[in-house]
Amino acid sequence: MTPQSPHSEAFASETAERCGNVLLVDDNAADRMLLKAMLEQLGYHIWEAEELLTRKHFDMVLSDWMMPEMSGLELCERISRRFENKPYIILITGRNESNDLIHGIESGADDFLTKPFNRDELRVRLQAGSRVARLQRKLLEQNLILVRHLHKQNKLVQQNKQELTLAARVLMASLPQAVNVYRNSVEVYGRLKPANTLGGDVLNHFMLDEHHLAFYLIDVVGHGVSAALNAFLLSKTLIVDDEKQSILYKDQQLRSPGEVAAALNAQFFDPQSTSQYFTMVYGVLNVESGEGRFCQAGSPSPIICSPNGECENAGNGGFPVGLIDSATFDEYSFRLQPGQRLFIFSDGFVELDPHNCPGQQHRFNELLGTTAKQPLAEAISTCYEQTAQWIEQSDQLDDMSMLAIQMREASE
Repeated sequence: MTPQSPHSEAFASETAERCGNVLLVDDNAADRMLLKAMLEQLGYHIWEAEELLTRKHFDMVLSDWMMPEMSGLELCERISRRFENKPYIILITGRNESNDLIHGIESGADDFLTKPFNRDELRVRLQAGSRVARLQRKLLEQNLILVRHLHKQNKLVQQNKQELTLAARVLMASLPQAVNVYRNSVEVYGRLKPANTLGGDVLNHFMLDEHHLAFYLIDVVGHGVSAALNAFLLSKTLIVDDEKQSILYKDQQLRSPGEVAAALNAQFFDPQSTSQYFTMVYGVLNVESGEGRFCQAGSPSPIICSPNGECENAGNGGFPVGLIDSATFDEYSFRLQPGQRLFIFSDGFVELDPHNCPGQQHRFNELLGTTAKQPLAEAISTCYEQTAQWIEQSDQLDDMSMLAIQMREASE
């Protein structure tokens, strides 16, 4: 036998450490013993007999092509069927016709060793197979790590989804759910539909004193958890628990809508961020006279609709709260006659088209006019149903919230 060269010894040491097991399959005992000796000199761990395939994983298989009980091709096919990550297969053959090689590759062989062969040819072909085997092991390990990571992430996603669903229920439960009647003269109903599990819209209405009703609709920029948390914080800020602490009062005197918007702007303005702002309509209505004032801060213009279906925009625009330092906000005065309704809504109703095609506001005004004879809650439901038809198969792009206030007629 040819003495080992230093290069071969170094390769053998590296192979023993970096390459795994080799299954040797050959029906000729003499050839098998010779191959085994050569492989062991090269540092490989050698196993014999194909039955071991059922008990142990091998990085490479070295098999003779022609065998009486099971040919090398049949062995290749069997291995390919049984193992998703099959070992690297080298067929030993005296055949060198291209059709034979093609047939071998189609059966699952990766390389061929043509008889007669010498030790160095065997070494380099095994070296190539070792590289492939190492890559396969590395890919398998990375895939297992990825699968575990994805499983962990899926658990977190499911947990977060459950928490978001619970948070959405808590937030929705904190909002007025039914039609409220104040002093038997004013009906108020609000509804919101977030684009995701949690949305950045929030609305509310409550009596400030015996005669004055406060109402607001806020649309925080963005969607999801961050917007929902900011909306919830704003709703808590506007609740009157203590006149001395409430932002709706100053020195125990009720602030006007514009002053409330300015106070919120001072509290929430962040010079380090241009993405933490919100649009808002906040107003106060005298439930006896129907006279009121509101501040429109970047929201779509509210709409006043009469019993005959005529609708007109109210408000004078304005810019969002929290966007400009030391901002001041204008107010709009109005008076609701018996039977008239004031509709306040987020831009999700009038910006249904991502390309912002003109005419969406006019179309929505006409829709509100058709609901004039419907009860307040039914009118709002009609608006949601119709806009859903306008959207058709598209996804809801934005949170959609609406608040309606109606002065009751004397007969009611």
